Amino acid sequence: MSKSKLPNFIIFGSSKSGFTSLCNYLVQHPDIFISKKKEPNFFLYDEGSIITDQKGKTTFYTIDWYKYWFRKAQEKAIGEASVSYIANEQAPIRIK
Repeated sequence: MSKSKLPNFIIFGSSKSGFTSLCNYLVQHPDIFISKKKEPNFFLYDEGSIITDQKGKTTFYTIDWYKYWFRKAQEKAIGEASVSYIANEQAPIRIK
């Protein structure tokens, strides 16, 4: 999976601010790809973290897991959107 593309833009936002609408508008453009996974939140955690959500679903956050969501991207602009990044001090460091 090493050939997979990674995002070249990330949307930060806050809930109830039109965040989902913005993503819906952007994805209509033929040169923009946004991951089908809504809010992957990859950069909230260190790579290799194992997180169990409130519903009991466990996710193993690896770079291959993250790349999976962009495997079909052919567009020039490849992005993802995660509201939680804006409130996490480590997210910008991990993104960089």
